[in-house]
Amino acid sequence: MKKNIELKISSKFTYYNEIVDNIDYQGKGILYEKNKAIYLIYEEKTKGLKGIKTAIKIYPDEKKLILSRSAIIALHFVFAEDNKNLSYYQTTEGKIFFDIKTHKIVFEIDNYKGKILLDYSLFQSGEKLLSNKLQINYKIL
Repeated sequence: MKKNIELKISSKFTYYNEIVDNIDYQGKGILYEKNKAIYLIYEEKTKGLKGIKTAIKIYPDEKKLILSRSAIIALHFVFAEDNKNLSYYQTTEGKIFFDIKTHKIVFEIDNYKGKILLDYSLFQSGEKLLSNKLQINYKIL
């Protein structure tokens, strides 16, 4: 059964050149469960991504999260604690591949709300591009 949710996402990116960028999102979305996964679906409001649907697929038992978008600008990022995963970002120019090293992933989920903490680094061709500390909070409306 699909449930309406309120969603808050905070990202703190630290780039290779030490520049820090904070990005916050707040809006509404949908939550549903399927095949032992929890799905959070919402529409982006961020400049450059406005109107694009984003899906967060959570596997609490596996400490795994998949972030995906399917549109002109698409991505498929896989996060699993203490693992390095090959992921991609699709642009109009083609796919750009990245390695994602997930340092820590924490799920605090119950029947009415959830909190996800994610700490990871993004690499391309062996070079670290950025680190991100991501927090996702949601509650059922």
